[in-house]
Order: sequence, then C-alpha cells, then structure tokens
Amino acid sequence: MSDTNLNLIENDDDLESLNKINAVRKRLMRYITIEKFIDFVKESIKSSKSFSFRTANAEKYIDKNNPSFILRMNNLEIDKKKINDEKYLKDITNDITVLIKEEIINNISDFLIKEISNNEEIKEIYNSLDDEFKNPSFINVFVIRVAPQDNMIYLNYFI
Repeated sequence: MSDTNLNLIENDDDLESLNKINAVRKRLMRYITIEKFIDFVKESIKSSKSFSFRTANAEKYIDKNNPSFILRMNNLEIDKKKINDEKYLKDITNDITVLIKEEIINNISDFLIKEISNNEEIKEIYNSLDDEFKNPSFINVFVIRVAPQDNMIYLNYFI
C-alpha cells in the first residue's frame, strides 16, 4: 500500500470509514461554524513566522462557501537566474508546502481534533474509525497551490 490516502480504500469497510470521515467533517463544521473556522485559520496565518496574507483584501474577503486564503511567504528569495528552471521551482514549492503544513495546517488540525473531543456525537463517530483513518489530514483537507515566482500561495479549504 502506498502512502497516498486514496490507496487506503481497499474494501467496503474502508468506504464506510470514508463515509464516517465525511460525517465527522460535516458535523464538525456545523458544530464550530465555518465563520469560527475561518477566523481560526486567519489567526493561524497571522501567528505564522513565515507567512502572511498577500493583501489586506485577501484577509478581509474570504468566501465562507469556498474558503480560499491567499498568502505570501515573508522572506522568500528567488534566484532570478533560475526562474525558468522547473526543478528549482518545484523544490521551492515543496519547501513552502512543508513549511505551510508545519506552521499553519498542523495548528488547524490540532484545533479540529480538540473540537472533536468537545462534542460527544462527533467524538463517537471519530473514535469508531480504524486507526489508519484517524489521520487529521482526512478531516483537515486543504489544497495548496504555490506560484513561487510570484510569491503567491493559495490555501483552499475543501468543505
């Protein structure tokens, strides 16, 4: 089995686990509200040492139906001579993605796990999952797109 989440689906029990994960995610957003979640993400970004919102409007206007956070890396330095080097840009993108996970997404995952533990109904569903499905990345689903040459990072939450 590879390390991608989709390869965990091997049988009907796994499909049932994914349905439970979906139930946890939906109940969790109703419990904490999308507005509170967005506020927490904003605070996580503001407390990050390496990232900030790209503009004041990027912080102010977040669509609650499709939360997208547009960021910049605070001290990103790009070698202009290598701007067209795909491997160079891919390496920078990977480094940025790892740092986003460490400074922002892990913090959000901790928040969501804490909120799960505060609600008996959600906690019961979550605790019924097999251990391999209790990975916070199943509940805290973000798509990260990075354009290092423009210092633009899109952090989209998948509702």
